[in-house]
Amino acid sequence: MNVDQTLAREAILNSSLNLLIVGKAGTGKTTFLREVVGQCKKKLAVVAPSGIAAIEAEGRTIHSFFGFNTAAFAPGSKDGSLKRLTQGQREWINRLELLIIDEISMVRADLLDHIDSRLRTIRHIERPFGGVQVVMIGDLKQLPPVIDRRDGEILDDFYETGYFFESQALKASDYVFIEFKTVYRQDDKAFVSLLNRVRDNLVTDKDIAEINKRFREQFNEDYVHLVTHRRQARRINESRMEALPGRSYSFHGSVEGFFYKKDYPAPEELILKKGAKVMFVRNDDPHGYVNGTFGIVESVSSSHIKVRTEREGRLVNVERARWNYEISEFNTETNEVETTVVGWYEQYPLMPAWAITVHKSQGQTFDHVILDLKRCFAEGQAYVALSRCRSLEGIELSSPISRKAIKVDGVVDAYLNRVRKQWSITDVKNAIVADQAKPKEPQLVYDKDWVAEELDTFRRARARKEGRTCNLVLNKKELRYLANKAPRNKKEMKALYPNVRPETVADYGDEILKIIKRGFKKQKS
Repeated sequence: MNVDQTLAREAILNSSLNLLIVGKAGTGKTTFLREVVGQCKKKLAVVAPSGIAAIEAEGRTIHSFFGFNTAAFAPGSKDGSLKRLTQGQREWINRLELLIIDEISMVRADLLDHIDSRLRTIRHIERPFGGVQVVMIGDLKQLPPVIDRRDGEILDDFYETGYFFESQALKASDYVFIEFKTVYRQDDKAFVSLLNRVRDNLVTDKDIAEINKRFREQFNEDYVHLVTHRRQARRINESRMEALPGRSYSFHGSVEGFFYKKDYPAPEELILKKGAKVMFVRNDDPHGYVNGTFGIVESVSSSHIKVRTEREGRLVNVERARWNYEISEFNTETNEVETTVVGWYEQYPLMPAWAITVHKSQGQTFDHVILDLKRCFAEGQAYVALSRCRSLEGIELSSPISRKAIKVDGVVDAYLNRVRKQWSITDVKNAIVADQAKPKEPQLVYDKDWVAEELDTFRRARARKEGRTCNLVLNKKELRYLANKAPRNKKEMKALYPNVRPETVADYGDEILKIIKRGFKKQKS
């Protein structure tokens, strides 16, 4: 490990510092992550924003780990998706010491704030990220996070941009910045250097000419096509499907209620043949695939679809899936984001995948690709497309690339320049030493089951003493609610009305709060 990686390792393993690690292509971020996870003794979780990124990081998607729905999150609003969490998930989050977020460039600001809210709520600790150490890793020059029009109308009131570094929780927390600069991928050093000049918008005319040497009038149709627009992908996929021998089968999506046609997550009409190259468009861990998993249709009829996944060779009996269409609105009176399911869409979670968009490819790696980048429209799009391939020789261009296709976001550059000035190697060393010198607060875990038992013992004892029924002292609904919510003071207890009666707070509030406080216990190592 070089100095940067050694410092990052020390900060993760032997400090409580939050950390942002960035690095360009070939700097060993993925290798570093796997090594540190293998060495770390802390109770940790590795998460990523997409299924493919989660697989590469050997972790879980953010949404599945935290039980999130897809709605936008307004900072300070009520965390309304807690019911999606199992008891096992709550227990894991409650005992968490370290959270590693890979591919941080794809994480929206509101998603990071939702993570903060979920950690505080489950752990009952009102510190940034519920007192959990957070490590973020990624290349900030990749594609920006996706924000559709509906979410943008809500989030514009809270964030200047959608990037993770606009997160209110992150701004309220102290975090250290480390940049990996040494390139380790020596098998194609010239290609890595070229990629990084594209990344930083430092390409020369010679670089453009070198890339355009990969232009082909005729190319290998078996390679996956990466294109900038969905209509291009659709046209290529239709042509390849028609060229396959054998009977085709058509599967139609169904809609109930309201669902924008442009938002359909799978084709309205899915046409498949045996041998078709497909990609799953939904995460389904129990069935062995995630959004972005490639496969080949092994058998298909009007009543079944079986797909063999490319990487693992797993045979999946594909079932129809349902996506809810949720409308989110911010209620200024309640200060909450209110989400309503107004419809759903049902279809097999597949799409033809001889051609996919660059956005869909982020997190993927290929030995060979065909690129069409003449209509690049987003910052980082050309860089992401070119860096999906392991070598320059594996790239074939269906059209020449121009300098105009290479775009970078000035907002990201400004942020990186600011944190680079703030954190030198010496600054990072000093921060680690200072953190290690601080007396360590014990890692606390809230034991709600113990609290519930103690509250039950308390209500029985008080009922006997006062000659009342147990339910008049503290009914079972109040008991469960207080144990789950763990209010810290009487003000928070009063806010639990109507689930907790005002007379309960007035008569027994102090004693209940003492029991809840004792429910926070030092975590066993």
